[in-house]
Amino acid sequence: MRKWILLLSPLVLFLALLVVLRVFVQPQMETWALNEFQNFATNQLPFVIQADKFEFEWFSPKVRLHSARLRPHKKEAFRELTAKTIEAHFDLIQLVGGRIYLSQFLVDGAAVQMDLDLLSDSKEPAQEIPWDQFFSVLGQVPVSNFIIVDSEVSLSSAKQDLDLKVGALSGRVSNVTRKVSFDLAATRSTLRWQKISFPWSFRALGRLTPQSIEISELTVAGAGQKLQLAGHLSDPPKLSVHPLGQLKVKAQGHSGELGEVLTPQYGTPKLQGDYTVDGHLQLRGFDWPQGAFQLLTHEVFIGPYEVGSIKTQGDLSPGEVSLPKVELKHSAATVELSQVKLKIDQKPHLSVSIRSAVQTQELNLRQLLKQIDVGDLPLELFAGAEVDCGGPLVPKLSLVCTGDARLRHFEVSAERGEQNIVALDNAAVRGGVQITSEAVSYNANIRMGQDQGQSHGIISYEKGFNIHYETPSVDLAHIRKIHGMAVEGRAQISGSTSGDSRAATFNMSAAGQNLYLEDFFLGQANFKVNYGKGLLTFDNVEGRLTPVASAE
Repeated sequence: MRKWILLLSPLVLFLALLVVLRVFVQPQMETWALNEFQNFATNQLPFVIQADKFEFEWFSPKVRLHSARLRPHKKEAFRELTAKTIEAHFDLIQLVGGRIYLSQFLVDGAAVQMDLDLLSDSKEPAQEIPWDQFFSVLGQVPVSNFIIVDSEVSLSSAKQDLDLKVGALSGRVSNVTRKVSFDLAATRSTLRWQKISFPWSFRALGRLTPQSIEISELTVAGAGQKLQLAGHLSDPPKLSVHPLGQLKVKAQGHSGELGEVLTPQYGTPKLQGDYTVDGHLQLRGFDWPQGAFQLLTHEVFIGPYEVGSIKTQGDLSPGEVSLPKVELKHSAATVELSQVKLKIDQKPHLSVSIRSAVQTQELNLRQLLKQIDVGDLPLELFAGAEVDCGGPLVPKLSLVCTGDARLRHFEVSAERGEQNIVALDNAAVRGGVQITSEAVSYNANIRMGQDQGQSHGIISYEKGFNIHYETPSVDLAHIRKIHGMAVEGRAQISGSTSGDSRAATFNMSAAGQNLYLEDFFLGQANFKVNYGKGLLTFDNVEGRLTPVASAE
């Protein structure tokens, strides 16, 4: 028994000593260490460090600060850092070898505030990033892993009226053999810029090396939009002056949610519809990138204007976008564009031009004009076309299209819901169209059966339409009715029709043979027909008005 007591006595004494140290000595040491640490920071560092409590553990060596606060001595962009706890875990093997090295530095519940207005506002040209210096300094930092838990970074700018909060920020940054890997995420973030505000989130996963920046995943989401990037950037020192690298890009979103953010504050048109963009880019400085992409949109509206559903894929090259095929589905038409070339010049001002072959099926002109807010014109036109188009889009729209069209049906109505002024079917058209930001104008040759004619006109978005036509000889069977009255025979015709969303007018001069008008035979006759304000008149009639039964 005495032998066991002798054997256990050193252990009991050691445990008793530990208890005394832990209960009586360690609190005093921790208080002393906290005061010395705070005094050292105040006198030797550019910022003040304060904490409510300082702790250290012996067997799993680490130190811990509770309710830590860090403030700079001078007014700087960095305002303050607070944290619930800050822990430094010492590498025991390194510590035994006489070297202080942290296996883990953990910050929990941190809050950082920064004033962006106090950052350098230098207008000097961008300089190369001191990347080698960064890794040289990093090699002197005795920390393997930096861990952040449930923290927040707040950035503000009174000049820009901006508040950016990165909330619920958690993740790990590892520093091993001149490679820095990172995995960070923020799930409860907000952005307020001027009048708009919305929640957002991000996830970043990748690695930094002396030779490159490798991005495994960078996802940013907010306001119904989501952007994903992956790839690598080479030659990091030149990132700020001449970025090089390759990126995979995917963007998708719901336009309606973005519109809910923008419309109430800026009065922008209401947005509807979904989109998806997939592509890859090769960065060669700040010039236009090279790459390829796919674009899908579904039932997109900008305010009352229908953009429709678009399906395409294309290639990017310096100053040019090439689209082998674009499919557009719209309530007014189905359109297919092929061999599309967009030329883009950013100097001295942005200019964009386009060239493409265009094929339309069953274009409903009245529906299209309603969609672009011209109004509900008393004009019906259903047609298909194959044309070549080209011209500037920006800064001033001026597209010119030439080719062939198939006119299935055309009519001008007296008033909405009432009988038509003139109607014709099945015509072939060859000519040209010019589209500007003010109007659509055209000049065309028209063939109806074996008969030919010419027409030109303009459809003004503000003033309505004005159409002129003439033919040396036409079978009036192609013109189904004039103000609801059937016509037959052949005639030389010239005239015009015009109108807007309220009413339409019609004027025609005719010199005919074997003419029939409803139940009357005119024979060889010359006359003028005018329509306006609901009244149809015949002037300068030269011929005989004979009932059909009498003529027979």
